[in-house]
Amino acid sequence: MLNDSYPVYILSFVYGLFFGSFFNVCILRIPKGLSIIYPASHCPKCKNALKWYMNIPVISYILLRGKCYTCKSKISLQYPAIELLTGIISFMLVYHFFTGNIADSIAKILIFSIFCGSLIILSLIDIRFFIIPDRFSIGGIIAGLFFSSVYPEIHGYKNPIDGFAFSLGSAIICFCILDFIRLT
Repeated sequence: MLNDSYPVYILSFVYGLFFGSFFNVCILRIPKGLSIIYPASHCPKCKNALKWYMNIPVISYILLRGKCYTCKSKISLQYPAIELLTGIISFMLVYHFFTGNIADSIAKILIFSIFCGSLIILSLIDIRFFIIPDRFSIGGIIAGLFFSSVYPEIHGYKNPIDGFAFSLGSAIICFCILDFIRLT
C-alpha cells in the first residue's frame, strides 16, 4: 500500500508538523485567555516576533539549537515534541484510513484528526495548567454527538449498545486503576 501513496503520506506528515506548531500556540495561549491568531509567534522571554524561517516545525528548532535567535534563551522541547507527535499521528491516520473510497477516507481522516488534535491540546493544557477549558468539554460533547449521528460508522460498532458497553467498561477499568495507583 505504500507504493503509489508516498506523496500522500509525506504530505500528511508535513501537514501534521504544521498543525502541531499551531497546537503549541493553542496550548500556551488558550488557558491564559489570549488570542490564538494575534500577535504572531514570539519568544516568551524577549517578546521578539519570530520570522517565518524561525517558525518551521522541528527544522527551526534544530537549526537554532533549541534557543531563541535573539536572546538565546532555551526553547522548550515541547515545541518539536508536539510537532513530531502530530506529524506521526497525521501520517498514521492517513496510512490507516486512506483507501479506494476517497470520500469515506477523507471523512474518517478529518473526524479522527479533529479528535486527536483536540486530545493533544487538552492533554497538554491539563498537564501544564491543571485545567480543561469548558469550551473544549462542551464543544467535544457537541462534536461527538454530531459526528456520531452524521457518521455512525466512525465507531466501528454496528450496534450502539456495544459501543456504550465497551466505553463504560473501559471507564470503570480506568477508574479502578487510578484508584489503585492513588492508594499505593
